[in-house]
Amino acid sequence: MLSPSTLARSVAIALLTACVVACRIAARSETHLIPQGYTGPVVILYLASGGEGVSGPDSNPAVHQIGRDGVLRVNDSAPSAGFVDIKYFYIAADGSRSEIPYEADTNAIQAFAAVDGMTRGGDDFPEASVRWAAYVVGIPTATEDWISLRDRAVDQAVQSLFDEQYRRRDDANRDFRSRGLGADQKS
Repeated sequence: MLSPSTLARSVAIALLTACVVACRIAARSETHLIPQGYTGPVVILYLASGGEGVSGPDSNPAVHQIGRDGVLRVNDSAPSAGFVDIKYFYIAADGSRSEIPYEADTNAIQAFAAVDGMTRGGDDFPEASVRWAAYVVGIPTATEDWISLRDRAVDQAVQSLFDEQYRRRDDANRDFRSRGLGADQKS
């Protein structure tokens, strides 16, 4: 039989090992490159047709080049649950980077108010859903309305994606039917 101190030491070593393994599995890094001088909401839409790929499936850190309008569509899935270490940078025309802190001094440029979620298509697109992440780049005290600006940016980006993806599909289906090709017919 193990002594209490040996048992406690064994349990501590097992827990420490489990934590190290879990952190290695769950830890993912992302680098967000934001156009120099941009302030406002940033929205990333995942599994968006026509979206950009992240630097490969095993890429760590994943690099996201945010558009001048603050929106990025990626064809990859959203990060799975777990710890994600995100670094934010302004990127200049010459490729140089300057780090943007996350939730720093309230009177300095920073990334803040990060959220993620999923939006379903509602009545217009009942089968549709999109996962997204959003945050704000700016000075928190510059406006009291950052959160509603971020939320409106998410709504607009998601609606635009739904309109493009599902209206295009509906148009193709209408074209298909107009040529007399049904599910039970062959061309």
